[in-house]
Amino acid sequence: MKFWIPILCLAALAAQTSEPPSPTAVPYTPEPRPLQWRLGFDLGNAVILETPELNPESNFKSAVEEAERILPHPDLSFGMALLPFIKVNVRRDQLLNPQKWTIMDLQARTRQRSFQGIGLFMGSQMTTTEGGYHLVSIAAMPGNPFMAVRKEASGENLIFGFAGPVKTKHVRTKFSETKWENSLPVENTADLPAGSEAAKQQSSCSMTRRTQLHNDSSTALPSKRSFETG
Repeated sequence: MKFWIPILCLAALAAQTSEPPSPTAVPYTPEPRPLQWRLGFDLGNAVILETPELNPESNFKSAVEEAERILPHPDLSFGMALLPFIKVNVRRDQLLNPQKWTIMDLQARTRQRSFQGIGLFMGSQMTTTEGGYHLVSIAAMPGNPFMAVRKEASGENLIFGFAGPVKTKHVRTKFSETKWENSLPVENTADLPAGSEAAKQQSSCSMTRRTQLHNDSSTALPSKRSFETG
């Protein structure tokens, strides 16, 4: 019996050390001036916002390597891996996360959400790891870092996240269709918002349908992000 006690203790210790670290909350930041916004997706049980500015060395591959370092054995085939913000390598000086974001879908419906987590797509059946870090809004922070998603990110569940409360009367939508030739989009630059060319170099997704938002003079949209992705 005396020999079983240390063996059981070692087994319990090994089980604890093999468990992946639980995700921790992302801190809130002040609302920006002027207004800023991000592209994102409604995944059914979570809403995510693309944050390429948080990737280490501004490289999504570095974010993937960091996630694989912290969570080397993904416990799902495809989904979101929620990371411990206090332990992950992230460009904290670039963090933008006000307590309330205004989320707008392609039907111009708006709602407010808070984003508690940081994560990225991960899984044993992943075909691509592009995108890097995302801010994640969920009902409650889980203990397990691996979260299956109800929907895959696509143009049908594209959303826009405005950093802070935004009155809907300040936002107007315009829908148009991008022409495609030889499997590549052919865009009319006159239809694109300012800063589109710069945003294309950071964007991680390609859409055939785009939404262009126009703000009035009281809340001008910045050129840091564009609703056009290519």
